[in-house]
Amino acid sequence: MPPAANRSLLDTVESVFQALAADPNPLTLDGDLFGQDVLSRPVPVDEARSLLLECPETDMRDAVWRALVHRARSGTDRDAWLLAAVGVMLPGLRSISRKQAGGPQVDRGDLDSEAVAEFLSEMHKADPMADGLSKRLWWAAFRGAYRARRHDLDAVRHLASDLGESIPSVLRSPSHPDLALARLCEEKVISQAEGDLIGRTRIEGEPLAAAARRLGISYEACSKRRGRAERRVLEYLTRRESDPVPPGATDSTRSFALRSIRQGDPSMRRNGNGTEAFGASSVAA
Repeated sequence: MPPAANRSLLDTVESVFQALAADPNPLTLDGDLFGQDVLSRPVPVDEARSLLLECPETDMRDAVWRALVHRARSGTDRDAWLLAAVGVMLPGLRSISRKQAGGPQVDRGDLDSEAVAEFLSEMHKADPMADGLSKRLWWAAFRGAYRARRHDLDAVRHLASDLGESIPSVLRSPSHPDLALARLCEEKVISQAEGDLIGRTRIEGEPLAAAARRLGISYEACSKRRGRAERRVLEYLTRRESDPVPPGATDSTRSFALRSIRQGDPSMRRNGNGTEAFGASSVAA
């Protein structure tokens, strides 16, 4: 652990989390949330975090997060459980912070603070019975960090413009599909809900049928909704294909997003003028 003077917010969260998990009275979850191997005993929250990192099953992850949300909203230890939930999400928060950080222009403390704030907000308002709860909480943290990143980079852009200087390459769009989607939402190409649908089904691998159940609509309606959003993305990106790419940029938002969507959708086909176009309907994820 870094010296106290050099600790980040996330380092402090880890210290508090370890204290909450320590003997003689650790916070624990029911073992039956994790399956047969730990069925008969309580599971301390630090062990629960390790088990979640090894768990490929969305249903199990959602069950654990459902229990965490319930404990953070009710009972006498709500504050402790809320801190424990942040600790359980800490590997995801650190990953988000690493993705969003990009040179000295971005304040890592701002990223961490906004990510944690959005995560806590989602803990209070998310429907604990909804499918994909763990992913929804992660995306909330991601959006908070992304907003902080944009704020810091916009401030640098304005300063550089005032000084008549060129923008360094670190300010260009990073080559991550989730960042590309977030940018498309900010630019109003697609709505936040459409970005969430594309992100979950294209990037995170959620089956389209599961997405339809989560949204309370039919599979066909969900497929059409995603298809309409992706066509708007394609049209937007195609219009910008002729835009000059800044020297030294290896991946613009548009080219990375376009490639990500192409890779994710086998219904993409080449039309008569040599550009890529979506098929009439998207296939199941």
